[in-house]
Amino acid sequence: MTKKNSNSHLQVARNIVSSNKINAKVSEKRLHRKYY
Repeated sequence: MTKKNSNSHLQVARNIVSSNKINAKVSEKRLHRKYY
């Protein structure tokens, strides 16, 4: 693998992780709205 490929791969993985965190926060807020 070239450096460019590995770097973009890391970037994609980080983007997925950050988007998952954001989604988790959003779903938490939705749950709180439902219950409270």
